Amino acid sequence: MGDQTISRIYEACIAAMSSNNNLSSSEAITGMMMMHGLKVEEQQDAIELLKYKIETYFNTEQQQAHILDDQEAIPWLQTVSSNEYYSDRYYEHLRTEGQLPSKVISVMKSTNRETLERLGNPNIDTPFKRQGLVVGNVQSGKTANYLSLINLAADYGYKLIILITGIHNNLRSQTQKRVNDGFIGYDSEKQEYVGVGKSNDPDTIALIKAKQPHCFTTVTDDFSGRTRASTAVRPENAKNPVIMVVKKNYHTLDNIIEWLR
Repeated sequence: MGDQTISRIYEACIAAMSSNNNLSSSEAITGMMMMHGLKVEEQQDAIELLKYKIETYFNTEQQQAHILDDQEAIPWLQTVSSNEYYSDRYYEHLRTEGQLPSKVISVMKSTNRETLERLGNPNIDTPFKRQGLVVGNVQSGKTANYLSLINLAADYGYKLIILITGIHNNLRSQTQKRVNDGFIGYDSEKQEYVGVGKSNDPDTIALIKAKQPHCFTTVTDDFSGRTRASTAVRPENAKNPVIMVVKKNYHTLDNIIEWLR
């Protein structure tokens, strides 16, 4: 049984069990497999995986984020047309590769939509400035959440994204790997597609290549004076979003400022 079939059966089981508290996971899985024309006795490994995913879903608690505002947030996402290409493929990556429960992903979606609403609409001509702080506990999924926000921001018109890490190279490199997996979909040093960029479907591969974000940093290279002098890409003219993962370092930040100027 393929991953897509398992995902369809899983979603159908969740829906059925949510509307019928007396329905067990075994009954739901068996019924959905029969509806898909599958022989239950030949799918024991898939059944065990589905039971685990379903039990994880119903036993997982994920609270909504608490929000404090010092000014009124003006909703704007509904005014911008977007197929949410980047965020949809990221959530699918979390669902399949990350094995995150649907409840967690659902709260992540709503939390980051709320955050993006407060960032402001990049598609308007009027200049604006927003500042904010997002706080999370240790090992609470902060990286997964800000990658969700980055993908959503790219979907709704943000053209330049600068992710500033700590002061050490190893942390910047680790963060670059996560960005490669969760947003760019490509490792330029290994010259291979990774994470959200993996696919065996020719049409999907062509779309991935066409929509691939520009990245000015790699796992080993920060944004340097050499990068500043050599890149021909400019955010205002770039078809796809531009991202860089940089250290919190005076020389690096100065290079970015000079490049922007």
